[in-house]
Amino acid sequence: MALNVYFAALITSWLGLPVLGISPSIIIGAVIALPATYAFAGHIRHLMDSAEVPQS
Repeated sequence: MALNVYFAALITSWLGLPVLGISPSIIIGAVIALPATYAFAGHIRHLMDSAEVPQS
């Protein structure tokens, strides 16, 4: 995610905004990635639970 933030900052530099360094990119990437990872893991857990077939 940090790489995506860094490349997005490079693109926004065309609009006159500053380019982010490595540390801010990692921090912003972690802030975005941690909740997204938690939500995705919950979704996968839900899919795994709904795919279980009860034993007869």
